[in-house]
Amino acid sequence: MAKQPKRQAVTRRELGELGLSGVDSTKSKAPAYRRNKRKKEIIEILSKNLGNVTAACEKVGISRATFYDWRRTDADFDEAITEINERTLDFVEGQLLKGISAGNAKLIIFYLVNRGKSRGYSRKPEEAEVRDVDAATTAAELARAHLEALGIAPKGLPLEELARLVAAKVAEGD
Repeated sequence: MAKQPKRQAVTRRELGELGLSGVDSTKSKAPAYRRNKRKKEIIEILSKNLGNVTAACEKVGISRATFYDWRRTDADFDEAITEINERTLDFVEGQLLKGISAGNAKLIIFYLVNRGKSRGYSRKPEEAEVRDVDAATTAAELARAHLEALGIAPKGLPLEELARLVAAKVAEGD
């Protein structure tokens, strides 16, 4: 007698995804109205707490895994969370720029290192790629003038020494 091929077990979730078992593929045992209520609650909480997923999940009483299942399986929920994340990023960028305008040296350096790479700013010398010497020199001169105005660097300090001073300040956490 010929051997029967082994049949692979099909999970309830897989059946649910195919619409064959009446089981919701999101694995949730909660009724849809309660699940939707929790989704709305978590959206409200996330919009107030700057997108802290762990805190929001704890407040609503769901796991992070459930949250990410909802994002994967519910396009409207995912779109709402994406919008919250974008608004949070806008807010944080605004705070960063306010700090820079107030002369916060750490924030100025952070911004230049992260957004000024094309002009030669970098934490690691091997990452610094100077494409245009004039632009790099101008940016360095502007940084020097700003640091001098803030009293962080003495006037007329050569650029190499200024770079060492800034690196030391960053290392100290000033």
